[in-house]
Amino acid sequence: MVIDPLQAIRRTNLRRLIVELKGDGIATSKALARALGMACHTLADLREGAHITAALARDIEWAMNLPRHWLDCEHDREPA
Repeated sequence: MVIDPLQAIRRTNLRRLIVELKGDGIATSKALARALGMACHTLADLREGAHITAALARDIEWAMNLPRHWLDCEHDREPA
């Protein structure tokens, strides 16, 4: 199976956001989904490997008050 590099970056960044939210005490699936600007079933689908569309990526960025296309860029050198 070939993994799309953009999807890999988006998944890494989404996991990073979830870790940060959990560190802020937002830990239930319902609360995480709400903070990320999506429905619970969408978050569950993403956790099972669903494709992160460009529209969904922009919605997550907006909900988290992040710059546009933040989810599409590697942030390895930035503090988590």
